[in-house]
Amino acid sequence: MKYMEIVEQFPCEALDKIFKKLAEYADSKPLTKEEQEKYDNSMMVMWDNYAVYKYAVEKAYKKGYEEGYKIGYEEGRKEFALKLLAHNFPLDEIADLTDLSIEEIKKLEQ
Repeated sequence: MKYMEIVEQFPCEALDKIFKKLAEYADSKPLTKEEQEKYDNSMMVMWDNYAVYKYAVEKAYKKGYEEGYKIGYEEGRKEFALKLLAHNFPLDEIADLTDLSIEEIKKLEQ
């Protein structure tokens, strides 16, 4: 646990490799019953922390992707509205085609 701050800085792929190596090392070294219990408990805590960390990273990635998609979609609608304005389309038609309000389109004109 004392190195947890360092471990948290590693990317998920590196943590997978580190945990597998630690498990291999522990499996190859005979431990006393007390040492084995301590090891098992610490590994449970580490795996729990790792699972929480990995879940948080995946959730943050998904949220970032969704927000980026939404922003990109909004920007695309505004760019399309600007092109329609450049071709002198009526505001009501632009609003219908882009799902932007007439007020939003007027702001783009400025």
